[in-house]
Amino acid sequence: MADPAAKPGPQRTTVTGEVVDVAAVPELERQVAVAIAFGSVGAGRPDSGWWNHLGTAREVLAVVRRHDAKARGQVPS
Repeated sequence: MADPAAKPGPQRTTVTGEVVDVAAVPELERQVAVAIAFGSVGAGRPDSGWWNHLGTAREVLAVVRRHDAKARGQVPS
């Protein structure tokens, strides 16, 4: 059970309405999301925050992990 006295981390709401606890996002996911955000949108737009690109970042990392597992001869689950 979560500590009722614990404060949630800083949160951001994506353009799709998902609330993201930015402190809980793994560093690699955050870095990929930042790279996607800088490469795909301009500053000042509603979707320019890196947290809006976490879904894409997670998909990219999943593909990379499947590829790595296949190269090692493992069948990804």
